[in-house]
Amino acid sequence: LEDKFDLSARMGVTIHGILGYNLLRNYIVKINYKTKKIDFFNPKKFNYKKCKKCEVFPIRFYRKKPYINAQVQLDTIGTTLTDVKLLIDSGGSDAIWLFEGTKKNIKTPKRFFKDVLGEGLSGSIIGNRSRIPKIKLKSFEIENPTTSFLNEVSTKNARKFKARNGSLGAGILKRFTVWFDYPNRKLTLKKNSEFN
Repeated sequence: LEDKFDLSARMGVTIHGILGYNLLRNYIVKINYKTKKIDFFNPKKFNYKKCKKCEVFPIRFYRKKPYINAQVQLDTIGTTLTDVKLLIDSGGSDAIWLFEGTKKNIKTPKRFFKDVLGEGLSGSIIGNRSRIPKIKLKSFEIENPTTSFLNEVSTKNARKFKARNGSLGAGILKRFTVWFDYPNRKLTLKKNSEFN
């Protein structure tokens, strides 16, 4: 009943609570960002429909938090893609966070501006806002997504999982209808009209 972390003030909207792993692990959860609707399905009765326009990703859990693999293009000259492991942050409004120093070529581009990226439970998170040429989620490619780069000091607390390279937020997820299937450890994406 008491908002000890002052989440509502930090986020700018009234927040009554957080839905987390202990609930999600029991259901297949469909999130439709366009209609702002979440549906919960019994995994024993749920049947996936054939979907040629969908991509399915295995989820890896670390401390009850979900991670998926993606690829990012960081160099504006070449077409090289870098494999990254990203925490899925379905409530985060940013598109992508990348942690500098977790891979050789993950560093802030020349064009950027410093900003407060958000408020964590341990205080303000500072970083550099910029864009990268592309993020690739299997066959889905999103060009020039906004990307926030956090330096090694800012990411020290966030990087309990050493293999983590950043986060994938609602700035990307809102372009899809999303199915979280924790019981079967998979994530399904189907692009919607916001994709482009």
